[in-house]
Amino acid sequence: MKKSKVLTMAVLIFALLLGSVYSAYAAPEGMLPVRATFEEAAGVVSWDDEQRVVYIVLEDSFIVFFADGEQAIVNGQPVELQDGITIYQDMSFITMDDLLTALSVVAEQAAPSHVHPEETPRGGVITGALHRIEYGDNVVYLFGSLHGEREGWFPLAYEVEAAMRRSDVFAFETDFTDFAAMVEAVGRAAWLPDDLTLDDILTPEEVETYINALRTFGITDENLGDIQRENPVFVSLMFSQMLMLELADDIEAGLTQNVDSYVLSFAQQFDLPLIFLEPVEQQVTILYLPPVDVIAHVARTMPTMDELLEGFAEADEIGFSLDDMATAYETNDLYLLSDMLAPLLVYAQEDIFIAYQRDILYNFRSTYYAEGILSLLQETEQPTTFFVTVGISHIMRSWAGEGFTDIVEQLKLSDITSLIITPLF
Repeated sequence: MKKSKVLTMAVLIFALLLGSVYSAYAAPEGMLPVRATFEEAAGVVSWDDEQRVVYIVLEDSFIVFFADGEQAIVNGQPVELQDGITIYQDMSFITMDDLLTALSVVAEQAAPSHVHPEETPRGGVITGALHRIEYGDNVVYLFGSLHGEREGWFPLAYEVEAAMRRSDVFAFETDFTDFAAMVEAVGRAAWLPDDLTLDDILTPEEVETYINALRTFGITDENLGDIQRENPVFVSLMFSQMLMLELADDIEAGLTQNVDSYVLSFAQQFDLPLIFLEPVEQQVTILYLPPVDVIAHVARTMPTMDELLEGFAEADEIGFSLDDMATAYETNDLYLLSDMLAPLLVYAQEDIFIAYQRDILYNFRSTYYAEGILSLLQETEQPTTFFVTVGISHIMRSWAGEGFTDIVEQLKLSDITSLIITPLF
């Protein structure tokens, strides 16, 4: 952010708030309410009751005030205050002098060289359950994406766009820019492992039932081809995903039509380093190549097209369709998103494929990503800010109930007590 803009903003805060916000609160004499002051200037304010800390995102800056000390941290730099914040009637207050001290540090700090020369765009809504994670001089902004998009989703919420502009390195789940590696990995996953055939894992009757289910999707005998060698999990998920997208009203999905690609294009625009938390081969294998007994179960339970449509209709009736998921994402209704995951905990008790998805596709990978984030924070020697984009369920899945975990929960469970984790949504 330009220095002139910070100072102009500060002047506006004082001119406007001294006449409005200040008079609206029964504040200690000579003090301003922290939340109202910064929110009036389009800041995002949150309070950590356990650590008694106020976190503030203001334009491209991050400010921390401590309730039990006369110090602040502005963009990682300790700043001595004269009085510190005061807690009064469950609200935090700050003196004019201390506010000026903190804002003067914001104004003095030069913006990173890769910051977009234009202003951080405003008007976006999607927060993606954004979290800020600090360890020493290193910072991770953890952002939840949806692997699809709707018209009007971009730009993202101001605090997300500002975090992107403060970041030095961008991280994603896996390298979806390596199209050749993706094609190769998916090509292997499309076939049964270890030269197995359907006859090796199913009875003749089960093979016939499976093939008959495929015929309901318009697959003719001529198109069955090497069906004996094709992986039923890959086939089942392919048909399900295609049909689900076809039924969705206005959602696009593809390698370049998703929230991840929007973030990626920003990083590429400024030639910023990219890193990936998970090898392509691992992600594709986990998705499409579960243990053989699970693959056999998927083949035995392959629905017909009518049965699949009925399932989607039931999901739509109770508000759990792909359109509902997209709406929950764009309106930041994270509780609805977690409600959509909750039924899987019940189904996992009855279906070994759902149990596998819960344990490996979801919980294992969230734990794996959390370990990767900890490595970035602990092992990066130079002060670095990372912007990490993962599927949003990896950030808030534990909300769905016991049996699920997510990245944030795993970070909190780590033995690193000096981690500072702040929700910014």
